[in-house]
Amino acid sequence: MTLDPIFGQTISFGLSMLFMLAALDKLQHHEAFVGVLKNYALLPTQVLRFSAFAIALAEGFIAFGLMLDASRETAALFAASVLGVYALAMALTLKRGLQHVDCGCTLGEGGGINVVSKGLIYRNIAMTLIALSLIVPISQRALTITDIVAIAFGVLVLGLCYATINQLIANHHRYQDMT
Repeated sequence: MTLDPIFGQTISFGLSMLFMLAALDKLQHHEAFVGVLKNYALLPTQVLRFSAFAIALAEGFIAFGLMLDASRETAALFAASVLGVYALAMALTLKRGLQHVDCGCTLGEGGGINVVSKGLIYRNIAMTLIALSLIVPISQRALTITDIVAIAFGVLVLGLCYATINQLIANHHRYQDMT
């Protein structure tokens, strides 16, 4: 069984963009990300700075790996693992009763839009499954110009869906706080 290249490339490029933007955001706003990790209270204080840098670096490598045919499957496994660990960290944070911890999804301008919630956990689980779909080999048929346009629009739609889901989760949490 193989995955059609339109779907495989769309998922690869979409996840790659997500991980690259996340890595750049974490590097650009390193101190804010260290604060996010501190608020999760899952790591010893002594390793927070190193961990923040290592996480951003790992996300960058995942983004790069997803773009290359030779490393796509391995990068997809790492992407799924990272997304799963993020979901687990959020679940543990909620389980400990920490309700207002910034998820760390957006650190720069507009940062703090989402706090850890069940919605974000479900989002990450869904993204983990999407990343795992890249383990299925991608068909090697030649791409046409129509395929390339479809991939470009597919990546755009995935990005818009991701942003919309994040906003809906944030709005739901704000609404709950108001009631």
